[in-house]
Amino acid sequence: MTSFSLGPNYVLHGSEKPGGMSRILGAMLGAAPPDSRRFEPCECCRHACLRAGIDEQACDLCEWETGVFRPEVSLACARESYVAHGIWYPPAEAEAWGGKAPSPECDEHKRRVIDRLTGLYEQSDPAGEVGFESLRELDRALLALGKRCGRTF
Repeated sequence: MTSFSLGPNYVLHGSEKPGGMSRILGAMLGAAPPDSRRFEPCECCRHACLRAGIDEQACDLCEWETGVFRPEVSLACARESYVAHGIWYPPAEAEAWGGKAPSPECDEHKRRVIDRLTGLYEQSDPAGEVGFESLRELDRALLALGKRCGRTF
């Protein structure tokens, strides 16, 4: 049986934009921070996969949708399903939820993204700050995950 690990519930944000001033310097000068890519944790899988500032979006790892009320599904059940199957809904119910059961190729790609996220968690400072280029690579990996797994969100 395959299983996926829950993330540490961290926020990751970029420390500097290439060619721009650092967030700290910008704050000291009273300037708005540069495009500081910020990833917030998904409430289901708890990995930093959600782009900050977007109210409704789907997590690239577990497919949980933020801002969507689901009285028939508890967050605890969604997490259990993610740990067991890599998605918030049981694969047998994929069609009913508008998704599809994950393929072994998709699961492998998810694991590579989780490994990349784990590396970012480990290299970030206590506030979750990592290099801007690292977050740019994460963004590309998440987009590639969506394409490889056939997502349209």
